[in-house]
Amino acid sequence: MRAARRTFRVFALFAALVTSAAPASAHVDVSFDRTTMQDLLTALAPDTVIATLAGREVEVRLSDLKVTAFRPSASEREPGYVETSMRVRVPSLGISTAVRPHVHLDVVDLENGRGCRISFRNVDLKLPLLGAVDLGPLLPTIDLPAEHFAGLETTAGEARVRTTLAEVTVGARMLRLRFDVGVMTGTPPEP
Repeated sequence: MRAARRTFRVFALFAALVTSAAPASAHVDVSFDRTTMQDLLTALAPDTVIATLAGREVEVRLSDLKVTAFRPSASEREPGYVETSMRVRVPSLGISTAVRPHVHLDVVDLENGRGCRISFRNVDLKLPLLGAVDLGPLLPTIDLPAEHFAGLETTAGEARVRTTLAEVTVGARMLRLRFDVGVMTGTPPEP
């Protein structure tokens, strides 16, 4: 998971490097295809979580995560998402089944600046006698910092550049992260 978080920060730094010769403000887009998105989610998603089902704590094992499609936004009220499939096992209940979660990526304000919150939704697990239970709210959200400050050497001296995640857009074949990039004045905040 640490490597995936580092990878996400590299995207922000990449945005700074690409636009180091840009005017005072610019933006850069970083796109993920299905394979790249699957690699990122596989590195970030937990293998095991403890969830409360039917009033008791149980171990839920997640495996075989696959990105199956990108689903663009149908309207302004309904954000786009990444459609996935995975296997869910609850050993203590003898359950092993495939589910098709939706993965949402939202731009949020985190403690140390802007970031991306990844959450699993519609993780419907069918339980005997209880019916369908959505495990989505029981799974942890993943917060990735996506604001980065860097000093870049230029012919005019060092430029302080700030990259900030501004938008996540789900297209039919790609997921795009848009970073705002600006040259800063003053002292950057502590990380």
